[in-house]
Amino acid sequence: MDHLNKVNESMGMSSGSIGDDDLPPTYSRHSSPSPNFTEEEVFVGDLSYFCTEQDLHNLFTSVGEIVDIRIRWSHEIRSQGHSLMYGFVKFRTAAIANIAIQTYNNIMFMGRYLK
Repeated sequence: MDHLNKVNESMGMSSGSIGDDDLPPTYSRHSSPSPNFTEEEVFVGDLSYFCTEQDLHNLFTSVGEIVDIRIRWSHEIRSQGHSLMYGFVKFRTAAIANIAIQTYNNIMFMGRYLK
């Protein structure tokens, strides 16, 4: 989680209300500058550069109702010369979010392992 925490700090985020021990090793919930952020929102890292919000919707809808999906990218250049792609999936309930974390942690999706 140290690497993820460093990424979070560089994006101005901090750990959410759920402890690191409660989440699989590469997933995390984050507090956000937005006052509307809730624990139903899950950070999804290491997305393919070709991934769309519809692709994430098609993947995550199997675990439950999705309220919102956002894909972002960091303009910070990594050693491979690419920007960092990540997203947020917000579910109807925290229970559904937890199922999504357990189901999709570290799976291959569009040629990359989700984190």
